[in-house]
This record gives sequence, structure tokens and C-alpha cells, in this order.
Amino acid sequence: IEAPEATTVVFDFYTKGNSAVFNVSHNAKQPIYVSLPETWWRREVRNTALDRVIADSAGLQVKRWRIPVNAEVSYAVPSVPGSLEVANPQQKPVMVNMEYIDVAAGTVDRNSVLVKGRGEVWRK
Repeated sequence: IEAPEATTVVFDFYTKGNSAVFNVSHNAKQPIYVSLPETWWRREVRNTALDRVIADSAGLQVKRWRIPVNAEVSYAVPSVPGSLEVANPQQKPVMVNMEYIDVAAGTVDRNSVLVKGRGEVWRK
């Protein structure tokens, strides 16, 4: 996560079987950047124009996505990872609110982590 100011980022992870949908939103007053695996593809954009959510290659099979102010972006995840770790290279702290929803099991796990540096926000 790259955020120009202290902010809160919300990750919602909906799984069913081994596939998932991953939603990202934030409350920053400027766009943030989130790096995700290349295999995760953008599926839906809310509260902003589609062409404002852009990606560039960050190397090592990762895409760096620009998430505009007030936007919510969802990604299709073809294979659910075993964990989700967040890196925050900025000096400003980022609060990550993670919600993991297993649709088939009907369970919800919530976790909030204040990240300065690195932090694991979810583990299967």
C-alpha cells in the first residue's frame, strides 16, 4: 500500500471454494496505490470512472493499481492465497480493516491492523 497520508484501507475478501473476489476501498483525500498479483484481474469499479483505475507493472508478477478517492474496486482472484500480507513503505501509518467472508461456510472473520512497515492481515 502506498498512501500519501495516514489513512484507513478496507479489504473485503469473499471466497467460495478456491476462487474469490477482493474489494479495495479507502478514506484518503488523495489516490492510493495497491500492488496485487498479476493473476488478480479488475472486475468492477464503483464511484469513479473506469479509466481512472489504472495499473502499471511493478515487476515480479505484480501490478500496481491506482485507487482514486472514494472509489471501490473489486478484483477476481482465481486461487485463494494462504495469507495476505501488507507492506507500507511510507512513513505514515495505514490502518487496514480486513473482512474475510467464506460464502460456502457462512463465516466472517474480521481483523484490523495498523501497518507501519509490514503486517499480516489475514491467514487461512
